[in-house]
Amino acid sequence: MKPMLNTSKTINPATRIVFIDAGVENADLLIEGVIPTTEVFVLDGTADGIEQISLVLQHRQNIDAVHIISHGSPGCLYLGNSQLSLDTLNGYATQLQQWDVLPTSSSMAVTLQPEMQEKNLLHDSTN
Repeated sequence: MKPMLNTSKTINPATRIVFIDAGVENADLLIEGVIPTTEVFVLDGTADGIEQISLVLQHRQNIDAVHIISHGSPGCLYLGNSQLSLDTLNGYATQLQQWDVLPTSSSMAVTLQPEMQEKNLLHDSTN
């Protein structure tokens, strides 16, 4: 697996982390807009994104927020060359449980590109 691109603007590990899938359009603009005290990782599109995120988070403590910016479709999130959905959730259960690096008052956010958000909203309103 190729290493992820860490575009961090910080010297010390940050308490906020953003993971951006390599397939997201205008990722450079997103990276530029991140708060300087936030660490940014661009997920390698040829490797399993869940594994990449897990590798970063397993070495971290006291994380206040994790943000994931990626593409998706109804019921599915694309991360690197992997998909997180109800069909794959059991296979990733152990890794996802290890993501428990956030204090209870912290947050994890998943952001999809606008066209995907519209698609999800449409799907949600018609089901």
